[in-house]
Amino acid sequence: MKPTSKYHCLGLFYTMVLILILLAPELGQTTQAQKINDNELIVLKVRFHLPSGIMMESKSQKMTNWVTPENIKRSLLPEINRIWRPAGIQFEIESIEEYEAIKPANSDKLLREIIDSHRDEDGHSDDTRLPKIKQFFTPAKKHPTAHNVFFFPYLGQTSQGNARFKGNELFVGVWTDKPTKAKKPPQKTLLIEPEPFKIGSLGRTLAHELGHNLGLKHPPKEDMVPYRLMGGTTQGYLLTKEEIKTSRDEAKIHQISYSKSK
Repeated sequence: MKPTSKYHCLGLFYTMVLILILLAPELGQTTQAQKINDNELIVLKVRFHLPSGIMMESKSQKMTNWVTPENIKRSLLPEINRIWRPAGIQFEIESIEEYEAIKPANSDKLLREIIDSHRDEDGHSDDTRLPKIKQFFTPAKKHPTAHNVFFFPYLGQTSQGNARFKGNELFVGVWTDKPTKAKKPPQKTLLIEPEPFKIGSLGRTLAHELGHNLGLKHPPKEDMVPYRLMGGTTQGYLLTKEEIKTSRDEAKIHQISYSKSK
């Protein structure tokens, strides 16, 4: 019986070795599949809102929304995706909504308060602006899970964009006086600006605000990494490794949320 048991054990041993050899390629494929999954392109849907009928005036400059669907398709979206390409995140148009803006009973007062809003001593934007701006948009037009980009003529002194941290909406002004620190009348914001960063553009502002939607914050002013998309010592287009990881993790949550809502 002993010899039989010995040979039986050896047989089992060699059988297990053979099974492991046969399974090795499949195990390797599983690891590779996980690696691909970690680096796959994440696609996020965006609904763009283009309201009409809003007239604002600052320093004798009259301002309306001048951005068109073609501007979005041919200039803004390609620029956003160029900036976010290093993170493996791509934005696609869910829809472009063109509609007449709501006119609240106190619209003139609201618009004047938005125009006169400014940053505080620490450089923070006026938090009271967004509730006022939202009154001009149709709530039912907002997509519940896609990213919503709302274009507005002007967001206030030295402001170009605003977003809610880890939210799915952002607001951008198509006129700006930020380059002159509000010392001169607002001018049409550039659609795109060739690198390096000089005065900024609508495309970069959108990419920056989408960063907030994806969980990114402004770095400290003393941050020594130059030319960052999210700010810091100098403005630019760079996403750090940490920001790429954070934004991809948040983007996957947005992607799953959108898929479930369809």
